[in-house]
Amino acid sequence: EWCEDDWHSNYNEAPGDGSAWIDRPDRGLSRVNRGGSWSAPTRYCRVALRNHNAPDFRSNNIGFRLVLSRR
Repeated sequence: EWCEDDWHSNYNEAPGDGSAWIDRPDRGLSRVNRGGSWSAPTRYCRVALRNHNAPDFRSNNIGFRLVLSRR
């Protein structure tokens, strides 16, 4: 799934409050993808799996996760 965060190679200086990590001057060149997909091996289907791509990258195994919360 796509994430709002800019790509960083590690978590040093990441926000501690769960907010998106947006601070790159070259914003837009690389955004975070997390988890696996329907076509990935089971070991890749976890949020700890991180990768990155250009925001306009398209693939049949990268998308958004929609969540509905009850109020």
